[in-house]
Amino acid sequence: MPDPGDQGWPTGTTSLPSDGPSRSLLERAARLQQQGCWLEAAAIYDALARRHPDDHRLRANQGNALWLADLPQAGAEAYRRSLRLAPDSSVSLRGLASCLRDLNRWPEALRARERVADLLPPSSPEAHGNCWSTSQLLVGSQRWPEAFAAMAHRHHPPGAPPLDLLQPRLELESEQGYGDTFQFLRFLVELVQRRHAAGQHEPLDLWVEPNLVELLLQGLAWLPCPPRLHAAADSDSDSAADSEASAQVPALAPPGDSQP
Repeated sequence: MPDPGDQGWPTGTTSLPSDGPSRSLLERAARLQQQGCWLEAAAIYDALARRHPDDHRLRANQGNALWLADLPQAGAEAYRRSLRLAPDSSVSLRGLASCLRDLNRWPEALRARERVADLLPPSSPEAHGNCWSTSQLLVGSQRWPEAFAAMAHRHHPPGAPPLDLLQPRLELESEQGYGDTFQFLRFLVELVQRRHAAGQHEPLDLWVEPNLVELLLQGLAWLPCPPRLHAAADSDSDSAADSEASAQVPALAPPGDSQP
């Protein structure tokens, strides 16, 4: 799941074009987005951007809508147009990184995330969200040590120490569904092997979709210390999402919620 700052600028932002016709179009775009009509919303932002060619935020909103319409190539171009107007816009950089990630252009996406890191205050929630998204790209690039270091900030407030992935009790939670869980199981394998090599033999707890429990119980049994499998629907307030020892791992939660 990406960080919240990856989305476009809110359509209700008062500093966006406020003349009568433009305001009416912005409100219509907001309604279309609420209905999931992303292409229609993108067309409105394109029209507004032509009317207000110096406002980079309209192109960013267009990019966000195109990304949500599953058009990452078009979304990336809209974000690039926004960045030509405002090269240091962290919103557009994050959106561009999400589009590049969906296009499997990992090195370019990582460079965009690194630029974002240089722009944000290190202890801000936005910086922690960007660190989380960066960890997902590092997992995809199989840069394990960097990925582990980056993902350990998940669910930790600014200033808190990173999550210790070698601690005895560690819970991991799948966020995104079957395909993404299968795609990034290699992260879990690497993590279990590293824990075992470091002398940590306490099994970690893995929360997944109920239909995957038995399959992964058998499929991961070959590991030196197989994880304990739990159905995500059976979790309670003391489980993965609320535990101080929990982490929603990029390997099991790649990008793709309602925001880039």
